Amino acid sequence: MTAMGNYDGTPFTLCGDAIFADMVDAIIYWGVESKSCESEPPESIHRDEAYWAELNRCSHIVRGEP
Repeated sequence: MTAMGNYDGTPFTLCGDAIFADMVDAIIYWGVESKSCESEPPESIHRDEAYWAELNRCSHIVRGEP
């Protein structure tokens, strides 16, 4: 696993020892348009209780509210 870094190459330490996978669920890549792809989640995701429970759990950690 590669350590996260700042733009100037110094280590990113704002989140302590947390690894990138602990902090994100997805990454948005703003690269070359011709090489990008787009996907739509299935409609069933909006009815998935486990999905909403996880979103609320993460929101509570980050914002203090669901």
